[in-house]
Amino acid sequence: MISAGCSSIDSIGNKGQLDHTDQIFIYNLNHSLTWDQHVKHHPITFKKPVDKSSPLLGIAMSENEVLDGMFGTVIQVSSGGRVSFVKFI
Repeated sequence: MISAGCSSIDSIGNKGQLDHTDQIFIYNLNHSLTWDQHVKHHPITFKKPVDKSSPLLGIAMSENEVLDGMFGTVIQVSSGGRVSFVKFI
């Protein structure tokens, strides 16, 4: 799995997420749709820290591999915890 250990403290330092260690932490996710005669999906772009997945993602992209991914958002609630908000598959 490309994301194994990616959000650990060993991988991204003080940005580590102890309860999400096998997920890739991303700062920004962009995707757009347009409608002409049919719906057209445009490429997904994202920004992430350099972590354990970075070289593996680079290899996968250079070899034109098709990757499956799940993108989710987590929000911080007033009590200080985090709650899963939206997931995209």
